[in-house]
Amino acid sequence: MKTDELIDVLATNLEPIKGGELRNTVMIALAIGMVAAFCLVLAMFGLPAAAPGGEFSALKVLALLFTFGLVAAGASLLTKFARPGEPGRKLLVLIGLLFLAIFIAALVTLLLADPAVWGSIVFGPQWAACLVCIPLFAVAPFASLVCGRCAEGRRPI
Repeated sequence: MKTDELIDVLATNLEPIKGGELRNTVMIALAIGMVAAFCLVLAMFGLPAAAPGGEFSALKVLALLFTFGLVAAGASLLTKFARPGEPGRKLLVLIGLLFLAIFIAALVTLLLADPAVWGSIVFGPQWAACLVCIPLFAVAPFASLVCGRCAEGRRPI
């Protein structure tokens, strides 16, 4: 199939989407995906022993805020980029600022720690688990976004 034929197939039977329908679909799919990912995390790791307090609780809160900020900006970008011509530059700047903030927090943590333990901070016992678990936990929200649109009889976002 050539590119022009693919474009013609994708452009057939297009109908406009109501104003809030796309946003609502994305939010519902994200909510379902987040609940599924949270249940998967709990099933794999259980509740942490020192969940509300304990060591490094400020870093845990910062990581959680970073994650929620990325989810909010990403969901907003998804709904904007799903409609051609919608500007999204401000959200890209927000995502850049979130990454800058987490980078500065990591740098401050390293600077405050003893240089002898820098290796164990960067490559601690969890680094290999993170390489596997982060993409694994992202599958549930992705699948809910794609399957949510397909269940409605529409093309994936």
